[in-house]
Amino acid sequence: MNLAETQAGIKRGIVIVALLTFTFYFGRFLIVQGINVYRMINPPKLPVPASSFGQLPQLKMTRVQIEGNPEYILDTQNGNLPNFADRLKVYPLIQPQPTLLSEQKIKQLAADLQFTGASSKLTNSVFRWVDGTNTRTFQADAVTKNFKLETPPFRISNIVSTTSSITEADAIESVEGFLKSKVLLSQTDLANIAYVTIPTQVNLGQIRESKSTATSAKLLKVDAYIEIPGTKSSTRDPDVKYRVLGPNPKDSLISFTTTNNNNMAFKYPIVNFTYWEPDYTNGSEYYLTPIQDVWAAIQSGNGITSYVRTRSGDYYVPIERLAVSRIEIRDIYLAYYMQPEYTPYLQPVYVFEGPNFTAL
Repeated sequence: MNLAETQAGIKRGIVIVALLTFTFYFGRFLIVQGINVYRMINPPKLPVPASSFGQLPQLKMTRVQIEGNPEYILDTQNGNLPNFADRLKVYPLIQPQPTLLSEQKIKQLAADLQFTGASSKLTNSVFRWVDGTNTRTFQADAVTKNFKLETPPFRISNIVSTTSSITEADAIESVEGFLKSKVLLSQTDLANIAYVTIPTQVNLGQIRESKSTATSAKLLKVDAYIEIPGTKSSTRDPDVKYRVLGPNPKDSLISFTTTNNNNMAFKYPIVNFTYWEPDYTNGSEYYLTPIQDVWAAIQSGNGITSYVRTRSGDYYVPIERLAVSRIEIRDIYLAYYMQPEYTPYLQPVYVFEGPNFTAL
């Protein structure tokens, strides 16, 4: 074979190899695409959820009494119930245990908030401080680290009268920094917090919502909501997060009323902090009740209405009883429910929301 014949043979070989390679990969692409289409039409069945914790305890929820028999109208964007996965994880909540440093740490937290006097011991783990000079009180549990700081409205009015307004961004940054510096949450939860602000004022000696549309206020309440990222089996959207709600879904179990005063005694005149740490490594999947069944229960009045307000109502004035004839539901989503008292598990709930209405 001469040089020309050798070169021609090499060229043919290259062409044949390239054609076979292209055919192989193109055929493989068609097979993979065919498998994907088949799986979309006939998705593989997931194994039965482990339900490792057995029968779960019933959740304790507060209820707004709805009088009469209102008509429930589905008014979502497409007029249909949303699609949800058939399962979601239940997470055990870690029960706090006392340590040799529990009392020391809670006393340090009190000192950081400028409660420097002696405390009263209410129980084996609960302490109470009174700041007579600034008429404030601080009550905290050394084991759970849950606490409440209260300042009367007249004192708050005096504080904000001499300070400038605080912006939403500054209020959120301040609360976020406080939570991180005091190590009050797990690292996982600290990385997944959504903040909601409520402009606030003192009106006739009462804490009330400010109707101002400005992005700053003399007082800003900051609600910090933990959000739990979804898993592959619980959602088709990798970016979905499930918010952790308390008895009032519009009032987080973790909230700080903030001012622009740099003195720590006046920076957070009102704080409510309740947190039970989830054990995300030992969650177990449970079947969810089909959304159609839950919607039927809502329509028959068997849901729990946890939040209602009128158009002219105030965020800080809860409604315990209301007569309505029609309730529109515009958003339906899944969340987790955390009780103020310790309970062994963090359980998912469906949330039905309409204008100024929320049912679980």
